[in-house]
Parts: sequence; structure tokens; C-alpha cells
Amino acid sequence: AAALATGIICIWEHVHSTELASQIEALRNQREDLLAEIGFLRMECAELSSRERIEFEAEERLDMRYPSDGEVVWIVPGGAHTRTWAENEYVEGAGRDRSDG
Repeated sequence: AAALATGIICIWEHVHSTELASQIEALRNQREDLLAEIGFLRMECAELSSRERIEFEAEERLDMRYPSDGEVVWIVPGGAHTRTWAENEYVEGAGRDRSDG
């Protein structure tokens, strides 16, 4: 009876370990699929947030454009005044420089 019980336990352990190995392999495959999806989503995010795409969407869907000379009004402590501008000031962030007043 003890040998029969030991045999049953050994068979059960083997079956259980085989099931666990199968589950581990399925989880590894799922992990690889998720990592691939994360990589794809990162590339898509970079593409969607690219400067060129944002400018295109702003121009095409929202009918936005860069201001022309004389349309930029700077508010300074002494009052508003108009100034000419270069497109790259706003695109590159140099337009945030407040050293002119």
C-alpha cells in the first residue's frame, strides 16, 4: 500500500510539474508579446508626437499657422508692444526669453 501511495504521489508530482512548466512557457510567450507591443506603442507614440506631425495636424485640422510679422504682441510691465519675430524663436523655445523687457 505504501509503494502504491508513493507511486501515485510521484505520478501526480510529475503531472503537476509538467502543467507548471507549460504555464511558465505560456507566461514567457505572453511576456514576449507584451514587450513587442510596448516597443510598437513607443514607436507609435514617438511618431504621433513628432514636431512634423503636430505641425501638420495643427495646419490641416485646426487651420493654425505661424503668426506673420506684426501679429505678435508682447505684454510687458509698461504695456503691450508689437515686435517682429523669427519662426524658430517659437519652434525652438527661444521665444520664452524675456530679456527684452
